[in-house]
Amino acid sequence: MPSAMGRVLGTLTWPFEAICFMLMRLYDVSMYTPIQTITAPVVRLIPRTLSIGGKKRVVFSANFVTWSRTVLVIPIAVCLKIGQPTAAFWLVILHDYLDHVDGIVARVHRNVYGPVDDPILGGFLDAFCDKIVNCLALWSILVVTDYRGMTVLQSSVLIASCAVVILYEFTIGVVRVQDYFRAFYSREFGKVNSHDQRSSSDSTKAAMEGKTKEKLESLGIAFLCLAQGSEVPMDHWGGAAGVVCLVLCIRLAHASLDRKLKARRIQEKNSGHDSKLKRIESAPPGEMERIETVYNHNLRLRDSQASDDLSDSKHDESIQDKLDPVDPVDAVFTVGCFDLFHTGHEILLQRMRKMGRKVVVGVHDSASIYKNKRRMPIESTETRMRNVKVYADVVFCIASADPTDYIECVFDKKAGETAVYVRGDDWPTFPGMKAVERLMPIRLLPYTPGVSSTQLRKRVSVCLADAVEENHRDIFY
Repeated sequence: MPSAMGRVLGTLTWPFEAICFMLMRLYDVSMYTPIQTITAPVVRLIPRTLSIGGKKRVVFSANFVTWSRTVLVIPIAVCLKIGQPTAAFWLVILHDYLDHVDGIVARVHRNVYGPVDDPILGGFLDAFCDKIVNCLALWSILVVTDYRGMTVLQSSVLIASCAVVILYEFTIGVVRVQDYFRAFYSREFGKVNSHDQRSSSDSTKAAMEGKTKEKLESLGIAFLCLAQGSEVPMDHWGGAAGVVCLVLCIRLAHASLDRKLKARRIQEKNSGHDSKLKRIESAPPGEMERIETVYNHNLRLRDSQASDDLSDSKHDESIQDKLDPVDPVDAVFTVGCFDLFHTGHEILLQRMRKMGRKVVVGVHDSASIYKNKRRMPIESTETRMRNVKVYADVVFCIASADPTDYIECVFDKKAGETAVYVRGDDWPTFPGMKAVERLMPIRLLPYTPGVSSTQLRKRVSVCLADAVEENHRDIFY
């Protein structure tokens, strides 16, 4: 019975959807294409970055346009409150225009600068900010409307249409937030579900529904703003046109929400088997630490068997050639991630101990590692700092992608200490290098072959997603 009812409703709404999509295509041809043709060359002339304080800062991007148009909800509400409905009308139209501009900016920057913007974040901000503006604008209209001259039916229709649209927009906004974090998590940790792929026709239909809904909603809000200049808003043509646009928008909002929820149910159903496998393969509490310990132990045994005292002495001689034969300095500095602490880290810190009286190490926190490497470390910041503390005298946390400020704070110029900064020669240039060069000389140590955190991540065969999520839960939730 429910499926039969759905087929009946689908048959009845098909003409409506066909008309809406036809109007949307007409809008694309008559409005959007000219807007894009005129705006794109102007966007190319605006620089994306400017040099401020010796550093390049992003001053113009698609996200900046999105944030700017979101702020327009404030003057829209103010104009409605002070009795300037025409100004409110044009501000809504401006918001709708900027909704096109942020997409144009994203495409132009992608063509000119490459993939500089996060597409997942950009799409989420675009949709979510639309919902913030639409909901607050509709709420402002309901608050400032004078209901005294309106009939009960007129008041009911206005309030019901606005309230239903607000409810749908709020619900879709919640779903979009959940989908954003799901997509972000899947991208960063490889949990991409192959079943979560729509067909070309489904994607086109969903896009058309979304674009049509946004246009109808923007026009409805604009017309209702214009109707506030009349003594009886619902007797004004703008009031009637605005309600009609919102009623038409409700059908598309329902279809959009239904499509998103169906896609989620299909994804969860198809990923159920994978989830069971993940729970079996995931390491139980304490297993990760045991695996890392065993692996490091085996790695040390292999290194000791593969290299005798002669090779060690040759390796040390090559190090001394790079370091210059001088007396030990007062302090030896370095900065790193130290994820999955291994033999290479241990050798580096032991060599630092031979070079100076005090070993000072900065450890990047998880958020700064993500900014630099676009991936999360396996171990938490606390675990990595504890591992380093076994070999270092001072360990400090760096909560920024650029460690310059932290190094300058830790290094005491007035104390007159001699110092040296140590770095592996596999990465001779690094964030904060210019600041370090001003403070102390830099010495590059030979990279320990055959061992790295990246290799260790690949060698550990268990699923690490749960461990990563648990170690960095504060970043995601």
